[in-house]
Amino acid sequence: MSAARAPVMSRRAVTTALLSAAAAAVAGVGITRHFALFGDRRITKKGQREFARLTDGSSISMNGDTSLDVVMDGNSRKVRLLRGEAMFDIARDEKRPFFVDLGDSEIRVLGTKFNIRRKEGVTELAVTEGVVLVTNNGAAPVNVRAGSSAVIRPGIATTLIQDPALVRERVAWTEGFLEFEEKPLDEVVEEFNRYRTNPLVIGDPRIAGTLITGRFGLGESDEFVLALESSFDIKTSKGGNGSIVLLQVN
Repeated sequence: MSAARAPVMSRRAVTTALLSAAAAAVAGVGITRHFALFGDRRITKKGQREFARLTDGSSISMNGDTSLDVVMDGNSRKVRLLRGEAMFDIARDEKRPFFVDLGDSEIRVLGTKFNIRRKEGVTELAVTEGVVLVTNNGAAPVNVRAGSSAVIRPGIATTLIQDPALVRERVAWTEGFLEFEEKPLDEVVEEFNRYRTNPLVIGDPRIAGTLITGRFGLGESDEFVLALESSFDIKTSKGGNGSIVLLQVN
């Protein structure tokens, strides 16, 4: 009888297993505070997360490096998201729709749950419950339903993406994780750097497109780097200001 063959794992499977295992023990990073919002500005620092309970029963979870203004009174419910990312869980009120002002565009809901991230020149929306109406100056209004996401650019038709996996990826931070499905390494590094004091740096363009799949704790970027070194032809060196430079093994 021939000996049993050892299981063979692809690079993708190895990366997923190593990184997910390394991150499993960590549920979050930074500080979570609970407070009531009546009509003020809230700001979070890099790596900090805050939870806000509004007077109408709605809630807002703010990711790091986020700034927003809240206006709550008997006639209106409105948030102006100045920068960053937030998850909204909005209590239903037929008489007072909830608005999120994005500058050149606006989001309107009655009661739903959705995530918004403002980046330079673009806003990413992911809806987990209900329906969100996006009004973009110069473009037709668009309904974005649960399980779908959208890319919003000023004056350009909103791009709808019907991909529940992408929605899960975009809201994973609310559970203390980063989630990727065959995402290029340079984009993964960008996400981890949102929670790091000393940044990761792609020092060799040949590795920038390396595809990464897995679910990782927000605070487990050092373990992520170790897994990269063990799963790919990637090494590290120390850069300026405490940065970690990722390089291809020659």
